Amino acid sequence: SIVGVSMIGADIRYSFKGIQLKGQYNYISLSNTQQYNEMTGSDVGNTLSGFYTELSYNVFRPFKVNTELIPFIRYENYDTHYAVDQTILKNDTYHIEEIIFGLGWKPTKQTIIKADFQKTRSALNNEWINQLNFGVGVMF
Repeated sequence: SIVGVSMIGADIRYSFKGIQLKGQYNYISLSNTQQYNEMTGSDVGNTLSGFYTELSYNVFRPFKVNTELIPFIRYENYDTHYAVDQTILKNDTYHIEEIIFGLGWKPTKQTIIKADFQKTRSALNNEWINQLNFGVGVMF
């Protein structure tokens, strides 16, 4: 079964004196999901929708050093069952809300070491699940 994908999105970024605001919205439409779900026993929705917004600040900016220390907070909301075909029921477990706050250190422009605390809940279960994340990023 072939699943077609159509997507539209918007990405907005703004920086001013060490403050960064970011936001993104995506709307994804999938075709042929009914046939795919019947063949695989899955429950893939035919429309996905989601966004995030983030606020951060480089606390090292006033010191004019070549490294950055960036505390941030991000809010995410996405639903992979935004719309479903008539053969499956919409599952609110797939509608996710997240609040993430953390700290990133950029020893160089191409690297980051990051730690964050993530709170996640679904529309079906209003209980927050907490998770601690650590990561390293390198841009080539």
